[in-house]
Amino acid sequence: MRTAAICDTCANYYNAKCVLYDGAYLTNIQVNTLDSLETALEEINSLLPPPSGASNPTGNVRFVGQLYLNTSNQTLWMGMVAGIPDWGLLGTISTTTTTSTTSTTTSHP
Repeated sequence: MRTAAICDTCANYYNAKCVLYDGAYLTNIQVNTLDSLETALEEINSLLPPPSGASNPTGNVRFVGQLYLNTSNQTLWMGMVAGIPDWGLLGTISTTTTTSTTSTTTSHP
């Protein structure tokens, strides 16, 4: 028989996210009391890849430190305050492409 217990970290009944992780970033995922483990894992998976788009971010920050990539001008943004559209520009991402060439010398008699 399963009994209800209070989580020491979030002060709610134990749920899937309490079992998965009980650290400082527990509030970053939106999992409700008695949600399934599958729901918690889906929420974690949705936060792994940073969102991106062809313009600067305008939506609310989900958690402090969330990243956003502007694919049209290659800028990287970071969420500063959760729950509001407060994004800080980290900078332009620059890449280099290296091309390798070889030359061949042939002698003719």
